Amino acid sequence: MPARTLTYLVRRRLPTDGGRGHFPGPNDVYLAAFDDRASAEAHAAHLHRDAVLAGGPDLLFPGDETPLASGLAGATSRPESALRDFLLDGGVAPPDPVEPADPVPCRSPGTSDHWWDLEQRRWARWWGGLSRGRQQEERRRRADERGRQAWDRWWREVVAGGRLTADQRQRVCEAFDTLRLFEVVESSRVARPPTAGAVYAVVHTRWVYADTWDFDSHDVAGVFPSRKAADAELARRRRECDEDRDGGAPHADDLTVVELPLDPGDGR
Repeated sequence: MPARTLTYLVRRRLPTDGGRGHFPGPNDVYLAAFDDRASAEAHAAHLHRDAVLAGGPDLLFPGDETPLASGLAGATSRPESALRDFLLDGGVAPPDPVEPADPVPCRSPGTSDHWWDLEQRRWARWWGGLSRGRQQEERRRRADERGRQAWDRWWREVVAGGRLTADQRQRVCEAFDTLRLFEVVESSRVARPPTAGAVYAVVHTRWVYADTWDFDSHDVAGVFPSRKAADAELARRRRECDEDRDGGAPHADDLTVVELPLDPGDGR
């Protein structure tokens, strides 16, 4: 049995549901390979910092989604009030805070006065029928959602939109201290290539939705010391898929081989 070793791949971090027609090519997702996690994590951190300091479209996910689309959780260790103060101290204006308020109905374009009057009455009955505690909860929930939308819009228009100076982008990088635009994934590899320089990874060309399979589409299918070995693995998986569509390797047609530099060596 050939010796195996763990390989750590650095790739762009993508939202789990961001692959529907927006997934970039694997060569734009998988960037480098390392033999130890510490070096891979350092490389990912370096790429993240460079991306934030450069600004621009690289700060958006496929489909124009921002890293704050799901809220501030996971992007910063600071409570929202402390985050605002930290940004302001660095000369960066955050989005205006959203205060809880009574919700109001929204009038759609083309709604007649008659139907709008009926909708306002229906809304008043619904709101008046809620307990005081439920009303307070509803105000807070809607304020949280409007706040999430405000931060999402702020990132897209201000941070990724290029409206910040170099010093302000540095402040943003420090403020969102738990945000990671790049991540490290691990996979086993058969031996180390005879001459360090490159490895060949079998990876997915898009996120795979597999509701009925025990199959993680984020996994790397394998890393190999030569393109020949990687191509052989890819062909094997496709044969299995063709021979048994129900029980074979799922989505083998969505796999491809990418060449990755191994151990760039300078932490970059």
